[in-house]
Amino acid sequence: MRFDLTHAFTAEDLAEGSVVFKAVAEPSGVRDAVVADNAVIAPATVMRPAAG
Repeated sequence: MRFDLTHAFTAEDLAEGSVVFKAVAEPSGVRDAVVADNAVIAPATVMRPAAG
């Protein structure tokens, strides 16, 4: 599967210094044999002020 993600970084994100994204799939109308593999957490995305 492929998931598209759009996120507008905020001043709070920059102050925190990093952002972590978590994606969760919730199948509907089908039996889910392995519920534990329905989520993924990406490595932290480091935030830095723009150069200039």
